[in-house]
Amino acid sequence: SFPSPAALAVRPFGCHSLARGMAGKKRAGAGATAAVAPKPRPPLMKSLMLLAGSTVLLAWSFRWVRDTMPTEPGWAQDPNTSVHALFEGALCTFRRVTAASLGGRLPVNYSEPLIITGAIGGCGEQCVREWSRRKFVHKFGSLPMATASQLGVAFFGPNADDGHRHGWPGTLADAVAAMERATAAHAPASASNASGASGEGDETCRADDPSKCRNGGGQDGRDDPFAFDGSVHLMKSLMAGTAGWQGEPGRWWPDQFAEITGRPILSMGASRAGLPFHDHEAAFLWLVHGRKYWLALPPGKLPDDVPKAGHGQTTWSWLTPDGALRLPTATGSLSELKQCLQRPGEVMFVPRRWYHATMNVGIALGFGGQGGRHNIARPLSEVETDIMDFPEAVHFHLEKVALLPDPTSKMKVLRAADKVQPESYEVWMKLLEVAAELGDLEELSSWSGAIQGRLQQMEDRGALSPQQVSVVLSHLFAAVLEKPASQQSRKAVELVRTALQGAVDRWEGNDYALFYLGAALAMGGRSEEAVGVLERCLKVKPKHDKARTMLASLKAPGR
Repeated sequence: SFPSPAALAVRPFGCHSLARGMAGKKRAGAGATAAVAPKPRPPLMKSLMLLAGSTVLLAWSFRWVRDTMPTEPGWAQDPNTSVHALFEGALCTFRRVTAASLGGRLPVNYSEPLIITGAIGGCGEQCVREWSRRKFVHKFGSLPMATASQLGVAFFGPNADDGHRHGWPGTLADAVAAMERATAAHAPASASNASGASGEGDETCRADDPSKCRNGGGQDGRDDPFAFDGSVHLMKSLMAGTAGWQGEPGRWWPDQFAEITGRPILSMGASRAGLPFHDHEAAFLWLVHGRKYWLALPPGKLPDDVPKAGHGQTTWSWLTPDGALRLPTATGSLSELKQCLQRPGEVMFVPRRWYHATMNVGIALGFGGQGGRHNIARPLSEVETDIMDFPEAVHFHLEKVALLPDPTSKMKVLRAADKVQPESYEVWMKLLEVAAELGDLEELSSWSGAIQGRLQQMEDRGALSPQQVSVVLSHLFAAVLEKPASQQSRKAVELVRTALQGAVDRWEGNDYALFYLGAALAMGGRSEEAVGVLERCLKVKPKHDKARTMLASLKAPGR
């Protein structure tokens, strides 16, 4: 259990209290020592001594504040200061190592999660100054950067230069503003502990009224934006514009992490935002500003009682089930859980296929990489052994699918994966893609109906918000429409159109769904409707080049 926020809010004496204390002691002892009273000091000397003592104590006070409170130049902190205090006092069970102790480059197949201090390369302490809020936005605000939902990033991956997975990118300045709005929306909420204490100006979270603890005064934060961009152009632009960046010319990565550079990552999220438990290839994240809380579990079966795909739950809501912040303990199904708070300047390394969830404390900004520099496929026999040992770990099933040569064999493995994890978005996407590749309309229609039915059930029971369902539908059926076999079938196009219409009906601001709905309408010969949908897409994202190009083509004379 944690001490109360009030107990943590220790305030050092200021100059005036010190002066009053000294004066009081002098008055109290005056009568008892009258016979041996020392020779009075000149007033100037007393003033100088008092000033010297006050200066020393004031310096100590500033140092205490500097060492115990977040110092993020211009980046918003959580409105409730006790959130910072509670996480700062949390136990860290990750192994902390110095970069020098690793002896050069970190291998991509390293098997243990680490927090690394003193990392070599990048911009080091320079980033603290160069990436202050004012400088960061001034220098890089016009660069394109995509924002997405937390669920979308966790299960469909980051944006990339060659695939705008979360809609057309806005600007980096827009992304910063979105994170600041989402952070400010937490002001009416409070993260309290058993004492019921809350930050100044906050409403206290109480078990009898947990709605007061929701993000944004009644929302649970699951639709808050999250920026997680895998654009090489973006990362290289940041590197080129940041003074003091250390690394090989033309390469964005610090040399120490050169083996974990399958794709770059720029991560930025609002306070209390974060990703639910998910897994991917080996990754590192160098935190520049803010704090980020990590929870990790080894490969295998993910426990049922943690936030994951079908739950639609955020890490914050999982940690505050009744309005009181409670960090999990490594017992029972979570006996192998590791957790730790990452601070600015530290690098988090997560091994391949380790499940991990995150939560920001204050706006968190960092960069990193995912996947090996040279991806080498594992032998099929090794993957099949993992499936036998961990049959409910769907990532091993998906790894096997990638190694199989024909769609029929892939479909057999995917059906088995769906039985053990019927709420896996990654399995759903592969099922639909492989059915489309086979050109089997009956199979495609069957899976389409089943998946949409499951999503409706999740929405009905409140597990997913309408916006989250919209995100999932748009990703799944955009992938189907990208398959050449689907584009050649009017029935497949109509099936996709219906699903994407459902995505748009749930969230009109989903430009990703609007663009692909426009494309499906155009492919189905419904040009006038396609024009209307693409115009709506451009209202949401005026710089959507692909929507503008398609619209111009549909409006071209003689079409």
